[in-house]
Amino acid sequence: MPLHFTGEELSPAVKTDKCLIAHVRTDLEIECLAAQLPEFVTIDLSGLVKGTSLHVSDLKLPDGIKAVKRGTLNPVIVAVTLPKAEEEEVAPVVVVAADKAKAKPKKTEKQNKK
Repeated sequence: MPLHFTGEELSPAVKTDKCLIAHVRTDLEIECLAAQLPEFVTIDLSGLVKGTSLHVSDLKLPDGIKAVKRGTLNPVIVAVTLPKAEEEEVAPVVVVAADKAKAKPKKTEKQNKK
């Protein structure tokens, strides 16, 4: 079942704290009668705050629909993450070194006498 997310830009995590919302899962396996099968499940993210995540157990699914959890007890659907600190751009330092391989060694007086 596809998940549709709404209210992300209204959440305190995004609006106030400038956090990023990571959609860990975009679909969900459900169990229900064929007559109750929805086209998609809408998830409201407007209540997310900094440092939180939304798990399957936090979802409010319509009556008669149950989430199927395989492998984990309570999988993460959405996680709130802090943005990476913007690093200042620093111009790379270029060091020019004399190419010693191309430079011919000077002959000493002893080498000249030979």
